[in-house]
Amino acid sequence: MRNWSEAQEGNWDKKRRVKEFGKILVYLVAVLAGGALLAPPLYWAAQGVMAAGWLQGLQKYAFQKYFNRSLLVAAVVLLGPLVRWLGVTDWTSMFRADGRKWSRFGWGFGVGASVMAGLGWGSVESGFYQWGGWPPGVVWIKALCSGVAVGLLEESLFRGAIAGLLERSRGAGWALWGTSGLF
Repeated sequence: MRNWSEAQEGNWDKKRRVKEFGKILVYLVAVLAGGALLAPPLYWAAQGVMAAGWLQGLQKYAFQKYFNRSLLVAAVVLLGPLVRWLGVTDWTSMFRADGRKWSRFGWGFGVGASVMAGLGWGSVESGFYQWGGWPPGVVWIKALCSGVAVGLLEESLFRGAIAGLLERSRGAGWALWGTSGLF
């Protein structure tokens, strides 16, 4: 009798994980649809504002930039309903404890910053990028602020929340390869 009970419990856990994975897929499709529906009105609104003579700096942004930001807005707005739908009450339960988190953070930040600095330097030295009217220090500060703000939002949402939800429903391998392949 005990083996049957354990088998039923294992089947129930497997069914729960499949249902959670399906909900995450519905969320991802809803984010793509929401971003696709939101991007054109945002783009048209920006075109109208520029036609009125305001915010001329928006001219440099193509439609792709509006679509990317619309995806972020949809992902953030729909994350709350997804979390409630999945019944997540404690965010810390989605992640395993890692005693080396600060060491890993430092190494990841250092490697990422070094690669980006090297790519930036190479782009300037090769002539692919030239400093505009701004002094180089201002450009570096603007790039750093933009990178930190967008990086924190995107990484906490995609690598944090979505990877945590995938790990909860499908395991660590799915979380790693799923988020890497998707994003």
